[in-house]
Amino acid sequence: MMKKTWGFALLLAVVITLELAAESDPASFATRIFVGQIYPSGNVYLKPLGFGDQPIRNLPKSVFLLPLSSDSAVLKTPPTEATLASPTVNFDYIPRLEGMDDQHLACGPSLPRKKNAAFRYLSEDIFDATFDYCDANDDVSLYRSSSLPYSVKVLAFTSEADLVATRLVSGLRPVTPSEQQEISRQKHDLEKEGECTTTPAFVDAAERVVEAATGSGLTLRLSSYKTPGCSGHLATIYLLDILRGQDIVRTLQTSQNHGPL
Repeated sequence: MMKKTWGFALLLAVVITLELAAESDPASFATRIFVGQIYPSGNVYLKPLGFGDQPIRNLPKSVFLLPLSSDSAVLKTPPTEATLASPTVNFDYIPRLEGMDDQHLACGPSLPRKKNAAFRYLSEDIFDATFDYCDANDDVSLYRSSSLPYSVKVLAFTSEADLVATRLVSGLRPVTPSEQQEISRQKHDLEKEGECTTTPAFVDAAERVVEAATGSGLTLRLSSYKTPGCSGHLATIYLLDILRGQDIVRTLQTSQNHGPL
């Protein structure tokens, strides 16, 4: 009997250790943190961080939404929940589809919602683009939440992310020595090639947006910057730093294109 009890206790200890390791694994946040936009309809369009062209196989069934707006009334609102409606979004211009922009060129076959003059933006639209640019929305999923009188950019996270405190921040994101070396290398290569028609921005231009503490002792920091690249095709780059103390242990990244300048 003693051996069985000891064996069960050992197994339980191993399971708990593995669960704690998974909770504090920086890579796990790639499936738990998203950026996107919620619209007055209650539709929430989200992009994952850290996967590039690789889609998430199992999207979370529900997420919580943190508005990325300096509006004081919105900041005091507790994070709302949104549930998965579709893992994919058809080719279309999302702000027009949601009735926030009636000037943009039609992209897909769907009928846009009629624009309501009472609806307003509380932040820039993550999917904003030039009037004739259409994104394929390959990495975008659709969630559903409550209807609102406004549209705002959001940070979405699952309950497993275990965010215990969040706050909007500002100012330049600190650059690591290795990032500074990479920036210098990139600038040197671009000067050598001499093929840029615009002046690109680099990671040292990133501005902090929000920081959050987690129950596992890590800190998450979302930053972003815009760059036209070398050919004048504007994009916003989003960086999610995962920190232990002051040290970055991993950085996840995604981008959103806005079309040619």
